[in-house]
Amino acid sequence: AYAYLNAEDRGVVTVDVTDPGSCGVVNEFITGEYICALHEYDGHLYAFTLSKRGYVFDLETSPSPLAKVDFPTQSMAADVAFQQDYMFVLASTGKEVSIYRLPPSYGGGAAPEFMNSVDLSGTAGFQHIEVQGDMAYLLNSNLVQLYQIKPDYTFATCNALVPSHPVT
Repeated sequence: AYAYLNAEDRGVVTVDVTDPGSCGVVNEFITGEYICALHEYDGHLYAFTLSKRGYVFDLETSPSPLAKVDFPTQSMAADVAFQQDYMFVLASTGKEVSIYRLPPSYGGGAAPEFMNSVDLSGTAGFQHIEVQGDMAYLLNSNLVQLYQIKPDYTFATCNALVPSHPVT
């Protein structure tokens, strides 16, 4: 079993966690910069850097995942959510979501295709995104905002929920 971690300003580190009593670093992928978001989805590891680059790693090659592709992103990422063939990247400002279509495979250098950027500048900003079905849930410490994802890759505002306790 492996864990994938952000290694400060170096890149992605693979740690063997098979035996919790003797964990150890088994691989490093050096990007030379800080990874601001790191997510696993469908056998791949997605890493996003401060310089607005995304990397896709093939986890079938662990403990030394191979970078299948790197691609430019619209903004620095704070969080990422996946829904079937789509990736939703919440900008570090918390006020924009970029939507990408994932390729059927990463063979031949195929990369996620940018579809649209959703402007959330009229909001206080969000720290987390979840996507289920045609709904996107954006959260900050005081609010859960619901958006319907429309077929043209835009968001329609639904209702907001104010929890009785701060959301973490």
